[in-house]
Amino acid sequence: MAEMTFMSDKDHEFGDIAEHDTIRYSFLFRNTSQVPLILDKVEPSCGCLKVIYPKYPVKPDAVDSICFFYDGEGFMPGRFIKSCRIFSNAKGERPITLIIRGYIE
Repeated sequence: MAEMTFMSDKDHEFGDIAEHDTIRYSFLFRNTSQVPLILDKVEPSCGCLKVIYPKYPVKPDAVDSICFFYDGEGFMPGRFIKSCRIFSNAKGERPITLIIRGYIE
């Protein structure tokens, strides 16, 4: 099995953002195994969260990213928490859940 090591926390806090802003965050990770890491599927928590991820095998020791784009347009001001479940051939936590959160002003 592959091993996926994140280079930052799997929960990112944006703080305050403007109501009409689109925000982006990249979760960097490294394949710390000797076999290719395959991300089979991603499941965002809602349609306002777009997720871009490698659709190819990530080579051993390579660094790559999973990018979140959140569009707060049309949402009421207040706290938001959005997540995405990542399914892969990595050992350990399955699926991996990545989270972004913040406050729409």
